[in-house]
Amino acid sequence: MIGKYSEYYNKAPEQIAAEHMAKGRRRKAVFLLEQAGLIGLIILFMMGSSSGALFYILILASVALDIRYAMKGGKHFQNLSEILLADCDPVKYRRVMEIFLADKRNRRARSTLLLECALAEFHEDRPSDALRRLQEVTYKSPKNFRWIRKYNVEALCRNEVGDFNGRNVCLQKLEQYRVSFQKAAKNRKIMDDLLLDLNVIFKPAGQWDAADAVRIRERVTLADNRLDQSRWMVREAVYELLHGNREKAYDLLAEAERGPLTPGTRMWIERIKSQ
Repeated sequence: MIGKYSEYYNKAPEQIAAEHMAKGRRRKAVFLLEQAGLIGLIILFMMGSSSGALFYILILASVALDIRYAMKGGKHFQNLSEILLADCDPVKYRRVMEIFLADKRNRRARSTLLLECALAEFHEDRPSDALRRLQEVTYKSPKNFRWIRKYNVEALCRNEVGDFNGRNVCLQKLEQYRVSFQKAAKNRKIMDDLLLDLNVIFKPAGQWDAADAVRIRERVTLADNRLDQSRWMVREAVYELLHGNREKAYDLLAEAERGPLTPGTRMWIERIKSQ
């Protein structure tokens, strides 16, 4: 079982948010200083240098700084997902996102923050609240990859509340994204795997066949985070119970319970044990 906690495990949401924003300000200050230096060199070049090659090198260096700054910011934000993926703490994760939402400097990231709040609420076993959040999530470009994340989370939530027509609309949207990628593309493989997983998740457990069991066990083995591994392990336990392997099923549930669980997964296990 994956059991490594994140760097945020023993920190309060307020501390996490404050440290994240402080790092962001320091990173921006360094970026502005670097850009100012390059702009100064470009101005000096325009005033007297005759080397066209040097001018283009300086311009390319400025563009590279922009790209590096954006990539570091994205990675810095993505690291926060370990609160959910490693620590299985959607309440803390949602609280951090809500602190960011309250900061007017994050207005341009509002939809992304709302989407992360909705994901957290799904794992808190609050799919209706998550769906209300998702109503506000939108992106200007239809090519924005976060649309896929939105439709994925929305499909999971609609399935939980019994809105199967709405769930299927989301699946259709995801399929449209899947076929828009070339067959050999990395994103096509990502979408293939996502839709295969959702097919198993949305199929009634009583209809799971041997191929579904193989997929479930594969996801347990290949999971790269505690959250996904624990949820696929519970599905494997359900499969074993339905096929009369009670001892193996309870061993799987016990293994899943050896580490942190989201409220949604814990309630799921309790429902299974109460049957």
